[in-house]
Amino acid sequence: LSLKKRLDRTNQVEQRANPNRSDSRARIKLGDIEVFPKDYLVHYKGEALRTTPTQFKLLLSFISKTDELLSREWLQEHIWED
Repeated sequence: LSLKKRLDRTNQVEQRANPNRSDSRARIKLGDIEVFPKDYLVHYKGEALRTTPTQFKLLLSFISKTDELLSREWLQEHIWED
């Protein structure tokens, strides 16, 4: 099976509103990891994790582009913009 199909089977990727806030917050979930892109938050098994801005951008790139192979050039251009 392709990597994407295996990831789709084992990890449910979803975006939905967070019911704990009055305004909706986009959430990306992959297994036990939840990423809230607008708030720069990462939760693992319900606990908040601290990340650097670069780590957050890398995680968000990998988790939102599970069906793409990200090249070194793409990462340098989008993560390390200089």
